[in-house]
Amino acid sequence: MSVPQSYYYHGTTIEIDGEYLLPKPSDVVDMENVVFAARTRWIAAVFSVPWDDTVVQFGTSDDQYILRECHSGAFDRFKRGATIHTISAASFDNDIRLGMYGDEFVSRRPVHVQSSEYVACIYTYLRTIPELKMLGSHIPSPWK
Repeated sequence: MSVPQSYYYHGTTIEIDGEYLLPKPSDVVDMENVVFAARTRWIAAVFSVPWDDTVVQFGTSDDQYILRECHSGAFDRFKRGATIHTISAASFDNDIRLGMYGDEFVSRRPVHVQSSEYVACIYTYLRTIPELKMLGSHIPSPWK
């Protein structure tokens, strides 16, 4: 599990109205109203673009973070801009239903945005992250 932090990150392609991220229903947590956050900027960038497990797989294998496209061209959806918001970690909790337990968190309250950074191309940004291995669909999944 990660060491407690003062700040987390939230990535999105949707402009926010005002200074707060508002909880919204998510099927990841049984339609509870939540705001998601990630431990790092780059993990928030992965989650900034809408996708599901039929598009890409994201997780760890042998302590290596892996993002794998499920079909050729799936990474194309990451070839767009998004905003990464820095937010206080104070109201966030782990939730066993999250796929990246310890790396992603939820808050059930509105969350004040401390600062924001626009990333022009999420795909290009992710390619610079040494902790992340990006695999094409032609490479077998490390997860069965």
